[in-house]
Amino acid sequence: MRTLVIAGLLLAGCENHTKEVPLADLEAKFYLYPGTGTRTVALGTPLGPEGELCPVLPDGTTATFNGEKGEVDVGGWEQPHGEVHCISPSATWPARAPSPGMSTIVFDDGDTTWTFEIADAFADREIELVSPAGGTLKSGDAVTLRLSPPSGTLARARVFATSSQVEYFQVDETSGLVVTGTELRFTVPTVRAASTMLTLGADLELAVTRCDAPLGCVTKGVISSSRPITLVP
Repeated sequence: MRTLVIAGLLLAGCENHTKEVPLADLEAKFYLYPGTGTRTVALGTPLGPEGELCPVLPDGTTATFNGEKGEVDVGGWEQPHGEVHCISPSATWPARAPSPGMSTIVFDDGDTTWTFEIADAFADREIELVSPAGGTLKSGDAVTLRLSPPSGTLARARVFATSSQVEYFQVDETSGLVVTGTELRFTVPTVRAASTMLTLGADLELAVTRCDAPLGCVTKGVISSSRPITLVP
């Protein structure tokens, strides 16, 4: 299945053309979305003059993730639902949990390589209850949560406790939630006794230390992680 990072759009019936563009000449932005559950990256490219040319990578272009070879889609035209889309080049790797740490992704068209270094690129992320220990939260407790692995930066975060469509509390950055990097702190409001799930929902932007794409790298996506807790008034 192709990754729909759409470079542009033409109505069905127009004459569509592709143009092979080597990495050395490609104007593109690198996309990796955390939290999607897939191991896919894309090179978002603009259309050519008058929206007629759809840039594609040379046949034989390869992509590796920490040395593991991926399946490369060089891009081209696609016509889902009666509309013609220019689909950007992409690479996909089989779904499996990678080792935590710095991830290196390399595109190579035989003449030029683009390298991207991203912390914990496809890692599954979970919230850890740093304090109080034990998984029990009482009204008035000072709580510290941490995303694991701890790389990246959180934004638009909210933490809430729900069970069977009952919401026991919710805090965000406008109501007492303090976010520093991937660490979160808040005070438990007045709650009633319950065994429930504590959930973090947020935007996560991954830490990028190298980005060879001329138009930059986009590594922000929506994540969600939950863990069981006990609430005590």
